[in-house]
Amino acid sequence: MFVAFAVPPAVTFVVGAENVEISYAKEQIEWQVNFASGENYTMIVKVNNAQIESGTWLRKDVNITITINPEIGYEVSKMYYKLEGLDDEVSINNTFSMPAGNITISVEFEKIAYSLIIPNEVTVTRNGVTLTNSDKIYIGDELTLTYSTPDHYRTLVKANATPRASGETYIVSAEDVVISYSKTQFEWQVIFADGEHYTISVKTNGTPIESGTWLEKDVELELVISLAEGYDLTEVKVNGIVVEPIDNKILTIAHNITIS
Repeated sequence: MFVAFAVPPAVTFVVGAENVEISYAKEQIEWQVNFASGENYTMIVKVNNAQIESGTWLRKDVNITITINPEIGYEVSKMYYKLEGLDDEVSINNTFSMPAGNITISVEFEKIAYSLIIPNEVTVTRNGVTLTNSDKIYIGDELTLTYSTPDHYRTLVKANATPRASGETYIVSAEDVVISYSKTQFEWQVIFADGEHYTISVKTNGTPIESGTWLEKDVELELVISLAEGYDLTEVKVNGIVVEPIDNKILTIAHNITIS
């Protein structure tokens, strides 16, 4: 007759009047969890709020919490583990239970998409392709802004409140991009012509100008009016409004003006 015993390590027992058979069995109760931070992210793994190192041995069903800190402009697209010896990916969230097997935790990223607002007056290209308001942009994108400036105007184009010259490149950071466009007229036309009983000429800084000349605001105009014999000057009008020149001089205004 044989009697089988389950014997803990280093336990002494007394043999009775019978044959003795000693058996041995083992059961794995802990497995390794492996992980690593990458070039563009850090990974922190905790168990019971305590940070652990890669290679730590854990029991099955222990709750594992993962915190991923990606590089600015990136977000997690996929997080998973693989059991040792298998190629299957097991998708996980930031918290999951330790399985019965050695595992390696992996994470993949994608660039965050940002919006772009473009006014009609500005053309924006990326790698030679023209973008629209429906296109998405990504950190590191190089955007080229082009626009035209009408004659007699000054234009101001900004990308996220920073002025940009036409043809200049703007590199996208981790934010939406709003492009604004404004123009300001800074020159206006001076119109004049001889009448039936008079001739009129206009000078600036002593130099005669032609009718239709464009001038900035507050430029001093010297009027030289020659009347036909028998006529006196009764009034001078600018845009139909009577003015009184001082020493035959008037100032331009922020409008086209017609002198009569």
